[in-house]
Amino acid sequence: MARMAGILIVLAVVAIIVWSFSGVARGLAAGRRSRAKPGHYEFDSTYNKAYRRIKGVKGPSEDQEGILQFIESRTGVEAFLEPKTVAHPLSVVLVASDGEWKRFELAEDTYIRHVSKELGIPVFDAARVGYPQRMRDYKRPPKPTDEGPA
Repeated sequence: MARMAGILIVLAVVAIIVWSFSGVARGLAAGRRSRAKPGHYEFDSTYNKAYRRIKGVKGPSEDQEGILQFIESRTGVEAFLEPKTVAHPLSVVLVASDGEWKRFELAEDTYIRHVSKELGIPVFDAARVGYPQRMRDYKRPPKPTDEGPA
């Protein structure tokens, strides 16, 4: 009788372990991952990127020169990654220390990760942390009009 109880306990433990790992596998297959550390961001998993490459799905073209030009011509630049939605592609908003900002579409977040490591630019998940107040307070200079003096 004690032997039978021991076998049932072992079977129950094995069933619980298998059940918990199957839930983890389903979560990974659905693209869910553990939460990113504070100050970090998470978007496309390596699996999803590889899947899109295999299928030949192309994202928007990246303006890599424009991104570098904005970063190099301004001080205190921070990057805020915006997640891909049905209506909008993956994008990054670069915000300078004075509040000036510009949005760039990205095919993947790989390029902005590389630039952030190379140039020491902080990258934030805009969906989690929001945008800085200086960005909202920034007033763009008026555009010159084509009208001459009257």
